Amino acid sequence: MFYVRRSELLFGVLLMLNFVLAIFVMGTMSVSGGGAGDILYKIFLISMTVLLGRFCLEGRYKSPLSIPSLVSISVFFFMWARPFLTLFFNKEVVEAGIVLGENSIRQTVVNLALGFIFIATGYLLSGRFSSVIVARFATLSTFSLSRLANGVIIFLGLSSGVFFLVKSFIVAQKYIGGNYFEALENPEFHAHIFTFFIAKNLLLLWGILGKHSNRLMIISIIWMVFSIGFLFIGLRGYFFVYLFLFIFVYGLEKRISYGFLILLGVGSLFFANILLEYRLGFQVSTGVLEKISQTLHGQGASFEVLYGAVNFSNELERCLNSTTREFGVCVDQVRYINFASGGFSTSFFAEAYYRGWVFYMFWCLLFGCFVRILDGIVFIYKEGQLAYKNQGFAIFLILSVLPTLVYFSRSDMYGVSMKFLQVGMVVFVLSVLTEHIKRYRGVPR
Repeated sequence: MFYVRRSELLFGVLLMLNFVLAIFVMGTMSVSGGGAGDILYKIFLISMTVLLGRFCLEGRYKSPLSIPSLVSISVFFFMWARPFLTLFFNKEVVEAGIVLGENSIRQTVVNLALGFIFIATGYLLSGRFSSVIVARFATLSTFSLSRLANGVIIFLGLSSGVFFLVKSFIVAQKYIGGNYFEALENPEFHAHIFTFFIAKNLLLLWGILGKHSNRLMIISIIWMVFSIGFLFIGLRGYFFVYLFLFIFVYGLEKRISYGFLILLGVGSLFFANILLEYRLGFQVSTGVLEKISQTLHGQGASFEVLYGAVNFSNELERCLNSTTREFGVCVDQVRYINFASGGFSTSFFAEAYYRGWVFYMFWCLLFGCFVRILDGIVFIYKEGQLAYKNQGFAIFLILSVLPTLVYFSRSDMYGVSMKFLQVGMVVFVLSVLTEHIKRYRGVPR
């Protein structure tokens, strides 16, 4: 028997409404012409946008930035933004390669909407199961390293992070004013990036085995500062990941207002456009509103990957079976997209949908279950329900999964799931090791 809180019933009704609307929109595609179909489609776009916003309120603790809201933000900005903008602007949903017609776009929109509906459904229906997992997780403890060992880890991590920050600034000064894409081809431009991830993993180790009571906040601040180095070399995505990670962690300690979060979101969109123009060397758009809408439109480009998977499935299958190319590369190829460099990469929804409807529904439901478990663990951490010795694993999970979660919709379908698996393996090994250490020391369980 599934457990659903009374407060979730309204959201369940909204889910069902959008599911029915999706079916009706799919049905109107077979009817040629007619303004009724266009009106229904626009109602569906609005209703699904409301659903994405409503899912932001489903977190266990009341905060503008919660685990469910990160999922909604990822889906909206990287997938849903393009169809949504057609309600207000004359922008093309699919710009590159072959476009088969309006119905092909609407079919892709419906498939994307159904994927999110399955995710939200998995979140709602996994309440009892996730509660069992979270309760078990709360009992796990790990050992702590000595003050000297922690000091060495912190020193090495800070040294590596500072090197990355300084090196990024030096590289940016050297290549500023030149062709950005040509600079990317030079190994010197990005060869030092690995030093950031050395710093990140060392500080993550301190998060698991350290003793400082506020190390989650400290680590998130340090990561955000070091990630400024990515801005120096034009890789804005990394910076925004760690910026939102810090804001999320800050929200666990202090209250964040919706007004601040909206202002931050709008400011981030405007700043991202400025950074893009700096990187390209020419102006993309004029006016604040146009810059914001253009950034939204650009960030929603992952929709094109799902469009390719939905409408070119046979060609995509032949490409993947006949070559060793990555999924996103094959999607670009079958749509005759030939960028000089780069491409649309991949998408969680596109890769899952390509494997068939049954798998698509299962994978999205499973993902929703993972989101519910993570939400529960964050809740018990925020509410102080974890003993001092049990906090390490929660810190490890939050710091490991959240950066992946922010970008899940434009990443491959295994990204977040693999993070959960990796964290689970580390937690299991350290839990067993902790038990052996306790026995060796003669400490009662």
